[in-house]
Amino acid sequence: MERRRSVLKPPRSTAAAEGVAMLKRGAAAIKFSRASDKSHPTTFRLSEDERVLSWEGSTLSKVLTREKREVALADVIELEVGADPPPDPLALQRTAAFGPRAHHVDSASPSFRTSAGRHSSGGEPHRMLTLVLIGSLPAPPSLNDGAAAPAAPPRDSLRLQCLDDKSAALWRAALRALLEERQPPSPLGPAAIAGSFGAPLDEVALVDTPSGLLVPGVLEALLLALQADAEGLRAEGIFRVSALESELVEARRRVQEADESEKALAQASAHCLASLIKAYLRELPLEIWWPAREQVIALLADGGGGVELGHKLRELLPSLSRRASAVVVWVCDLMAEVIAQEAHNRMGLSAMTAVLAPVLMRGAVDEGEETLDPRVQMTAAEDKIKLAGALFQSHLERPLTVADTRGRSSSVASA
Repeated sequence: MERRRSVLKPPRSTAAAEGVAMLKRGAAAIKFSRASDKSHPTTFRLSEDERVLSWEGSTLSKVLTREKREVALADVIELEVGADPPPDPLALQRTAAFGPRAHHVDSASPSFRTSAGRHSSGGEPHRMLTLVLIGSLPAPPSLNDGAAAPAAPPRDSLRLQCLDDKSAALWRAALRALLEERQPPSPLGPAAIAGSFGAPLDEVALVDTPSGLLVPGVLEALLLALQADAEGLRAEGIFRVSALESELVEARRRVQEADESEKALAQASAHCLASLIKAYLRELPLEIWWPAREQVIALLADGGGGVELGHKLRELLPSLSRRASAVVVWVCDLMAEVIAQEAHNRMGLSAMTAVLAPVLMRGAVDEGEETLDPRVQMTAAEDKIKLAGALFQSHLERPLTVADTRGRSSSVASA
């Protein structure tokens, strides 16, 4: 599978991640009317692909005029915080993007000074948010006669008031993160992947792969370097043969500290790069499969195995975090790429299962962390190999995609 660097997404803060999740569930707020002195409570929702913010309404005017009650984040040019209106009050105009009829609030209207009534922000201006839309850009001067641009009408916008300080903070963090992530692609450079080893998945920069997966940039950087290596995935014993400890430690340090990391990866051996991929997965502080541990243990207790067990495991991916499930699919893709070169690297399905199971299936079973019982640890190792092998078989039969991470794929087991 061809891979490329696409969109590097900055890491989201905890508040931003919580805010995005809140908006996807539905967040209550006070929405200000575009053409009157009224406001009303409503529920806003962010689409699953994080591109559209929509809201609910039940007023008669909306039914009659059939106003489209959504805003594409691609059309937002600015987020303003505060209750004090500019000289021309902001109003949500109906434009070509929202419907067939266009009109706006008269500039003399006291819409945002007195419209809120009992919902007024009062002494809480930080709860007031305004999304300024792209329709607000003024018309350019005439190219023919050099005439000045006409006076701009009130700007297209969506204005709302959050219900409390906590939700306001989450709204602001989420919207700022979503708007920042629309920026043009950034290079997958040293600063983007520095500090990734040992960091939680929620705190690392992501790269958008051609298949639509958002995975840690450091994983893609390591794989790109591995593919560019003279031997690369064809190196005999790749992922099984260990690199020299001195080479591994130095390469990891340079990547972690952004010390000419691109040069370091270019100079690293194929076995070093493969070892770094395993090291990254092994050092994740939150075990990938921990949220689904009880379900996985139940599957093992049922006594099933093989591809049918793999089909059931893939159905658990949506119960993991979005980033963790994307990493699982990424590793399955990596496995398929490696075994496709088995004639050269002598790494077939069984061999890749043995080397990747310990790092991929972390958290799936009781590994005896508390008792350090060697019998429990041996059983855990065997179970992880069984689980990883089943998942890999399922992936080879029908490749996992980004849809599987969101619970929107058809069930193979029921087919």
